[in-house]
Amino acid sequence: MKRLLLIPVVLTSIAFAITYRVDPNGGPLTLAEDVAKAFSSWLELDETLEAEVGTNATNVFVYDDVSLLGPDTLSMTVQEQTNTRSLSVRLNPDADALMPGVLLHETGVLLGLETIRGNAVMNPMKTASSPTELQSGDISTYEAFRDFVAEDVNRDGAVDFYDLVLLSQNYGRADFNNPADLNDDGLIDEQDVELLRNAYTFTPPSENAPETDAESNVDTNDDVSEDADPADTELPDTPDAEQDTDDSTPDTDTTNDEPLESTE
Repeated sequence: MKRLLLIPVVLTSIAFAITYRVDPNGGPLTLAEDVAKAFSSWLELDETLEAEVGTNATNVFVYDDVSLLGPDTLSMTVQEQTNTRSLSVRLNPDADALMPGVLLHETGVLLGLETIRGNAVMNPMKTASSPTELQSGDISTYEAFRDFVAEDVNRDGAVDFYDLVLLSQNYGRADFNNPADLNDDGLIDEQDVELLRNAYTFTPPSENAPETDAESNVDTNDDVSEDADPADTELPDTPDAEQDTDDSTPDTDTTNDEPLESTE
């Protein structure tokens, strides 16, 4: 069975209006209609969501050269290193019957959903039997994600010591759909620290840290002692020196699998 991986990403706040544009050159000319249909499936879940086509939108859906994507990649989401969140969803024009599921996944990503496992469109692994409509897992993931405030980084229902720990572990990273990116600008920096500072209520940490979603893009690899004293943990300061960044190097998210079968 052919398995294809969608390069995943992640966002924090879902109730917003997103603008996008579509370039159908290089593949089936129904792309604009197909993207709009995918967005509409998500919009049916929440009346506060809006997705609009904009001529100057920074989020764009385009077909990419198969030779550049590779035969096992159905889609690739790239974040440009700019001061605003700018995503380019690059699609394999040969995805054929898998395209509806791919577009549901990618539109979900743009709206802020994290990837999940199981029979769901938000599962980045795609096969011939992958769903092409929203499944119960997708819906429950959206509903749960919608109900948390951005500052609740670990999604446990409280803004506390453990959210501070996760933000500290991710401070300085540049990626998208990271729950520690509180203002959703693709950077975990002093602006996110300030947002957490305004929402953070000091309470002693519980004896055991709350469980977090293993599929989350939040980096939780750093060890945190159960005996850690929150009084000894401070919000990270803004770096004194400016860091050199290469704005020309985008962050990417990809979906890989065995080569697509060619048709004669």
